Amino acid sequence: MVYPLVLAFKSGGSDRRRYNANRILYSMEEQNSRLISEAFLLNEELIRLSITWVEMWSEALEDASRVYFGEKDIAKMFRLLHPLHQMMDRGHETIHEATFLQENGNDLAESRLCCERYELTQVRIDLQKAWEGYYTLYRRFAKQVNNMTTLELTVSSPRLHEYGQDWQLAVPGSYEPHRPLVRIASIKNCLNFITSKQRPRKLTITGSNGHQYVFLLKGHEDTRQDERIMQFFGLVNTLLINNPETLRRNLTIQRMSVIPLSTYTGLIGWVPNSDTFHNLIRDYREKADVVLNKENREMLRLAPDFDRLNVIQKTEIFEAGLRESSGRDLANILWLKSHSSEAWFERRTNFTRSMATMSMVGYILGLGDRHPSNIMLSRVTGKVVHIDFGDCFEVATMREKFPEKVPFRLTRMIISAMEVTGIDGVYRHTCEMVMSLLRSNRESLLAVLEAFIHDPLLQWVLHENRKDFNHLENKLDDGGGGGGGVAPAIGTNCLTNANTNGTGGGVHGVTTGNNQSVQLKPGARNSDYPHRQVYAHQQHHAVQNTLRRPTDKSNNLTSGQQNSQGHYQQQNLNRRANSPNKVFTNPNHPDSASLRDPQKVNQWRHHLCNGPWFGCYETAKRLRKQMESGHIVVERHGKFCLSSFVFM
Repeated sequence: MVYPLVLAFKSGGSDRRRYNANRILYSMEEQNSRLISEAFLLNEELIRLSITWVEMWSEALEDASRVYFGEKDIAKMFRLLHPLHQMMDRGHETIHEATFLQENGNDLAESRLCCERYELTQVRIDLQKAWEGYYTLYRRFAKQVNNMTTLELTVSSPRLHEYGQDWQLAVPGSYEPHRPLVRIASIKNCLNFITSKQRPRKLTITGSNGHQYVFLLKGHEDTRQDERIMQFFGLVNTLLINNPETLRRNLTIQRMSVIPLSTYTGLIGWVPNSDTFHNLIRDYREKADVVLNKENREMLRLAPDFDRLNVIQKTEIFEAGLRESSGRDLANILWLKSHSSEAWFERRTNFTRSMATMSMVGYILGLGDRHPSNIMLSRVTGKVVHIDFGDCFEVATMREKFPEKVPFRLTRMIISAMEVTGIDGVYRHTCEMVMSLLRSNRESLLAVLEAFIHDPLLQWVLHENRKDFNHLENKLDDGGGGGGGVAPAIGTNCLTNANTNGTGGGVHGVTTGNNQSVQLKPGARNSDYPHRQVYAHQQHHAVQNTLRRPTDKSNNLTSGQQNSQGHYQQQNLNRRANSPNKVFTNPNHPDSASLRDPQKVNQWRHHLCNGPWFGCYETAKRLRKQMESGHIVVERHGKFCLSSFVFM
């Protein structure tokens, strides 16, 4: 219960929602203050571990370069970079962050100074100098990100490392009613990176029962949607279990624990004893000495300009590529990994039934992005497990580039792994059975799906081209499917593109220059932040030089006229600085206003600064009550007062 409460308090929304969440947390804090403090500690530190400063800057500079050089939007570029510069001003809390500031603090300060100077003077050369520095930093960050393979708590999260083994908090996602509570015993010091575009981390937590709980720590997407999809799968499993025919065939969807930590970070339970289709096929072809992308190579050999061909020509080239292999990789994998013919037959049946079940449920959800790395196969049972539910409600069909046109994935490799009759056996019968069950319980399913549609937290609601909810009702309607009560395209060989390796845009059109960085003073400590003092000194002189910059018309002015002109120039600069279009030099910018009071940067930081692990939790509570009105919660005579309750 404490994990969603912390998320509700931190994730924004209405003041009433956050007020109610904090009210419950405060009541729980009165009963077990250590439990609440541990919840905030774990939440904050896992968010810190999910994405490092190097990764933040690398992604931000890539996005900013695309906005600046592609869209020519300077203000948007500033809005992307300004929060990260403010994050540098707040200081470091770990050795990893201190090292980053020591190596890159001066260079970032110089680029920021150029951006601020451009906002004041609108001189283009200042922006060019800023991007010379940003490009140098981007190349450095990109190289560091590629070389990162592990994170150690000792340098990246000393709070978690030093906390010890005596936790009151339960292992995330392990709570089950009427069963003993499994508390956190320890957290593994080393977090390994998973090789993928988002670079998630593999986190291992040891429970008080001695078991190890493995999670995927993701820091680049909103996992709250995955959590709601798991809730929907829970309802579908209930329907499947209560039906005698589906229960006899063991038609259930394997779920995983999803614990959102923030709007962009979450923990996803590790699926044990499973491998993705991509890894299985890769390993199988490597042992057989077959090139992984053999079909694609043949297509490129026959038609290097494949994208310029018409539909008939593309079809011919595509069929020629398919003839390069038999397409029985998955079928052979199921056979080779079975210790007997009986085990092989059972796994093949489970594979076909689970694939049919998820095909129908995925069709109702409009689930897309079903590439081989998002479909897993259990080594023990042979069941299919789907992961990554970021593209729901047919968002993938509305892409500008490569929109998906098939209702679900049903390629020749999948069909070849089924029985002799292909889709016209167990697969078709299971699809009809599951779809009939879903349509007979359409009211319950639509009630859950409609709540998803109107949930403002889900990112697909904000999609500009989202389809009407009536389309979901048509799918669950009796006449909404294809022939025989089965979804469309079930009798066709739906061959989809399995290309999963997207390429980033990178920094475009920037050439390097001789960027003179300001060095730290000899003997200065990192905690002193000398680059800020240098930056402040440079900023003062930049403003003064701007005021003194002569113009052609002011060469022959009298002293009084020059003073008057300087006065007007000062007013003009002030007016520019307060312009709503300014970001770096606007003191009224929301981020700048909140930065003036460091205590308002993270409203939940009081749980981390003086927690019970330092032995002074009562002092922390007294300090919180003494904070100014409007910060977190104002307690009056033991009661919460909403009138003085304002969040940044």
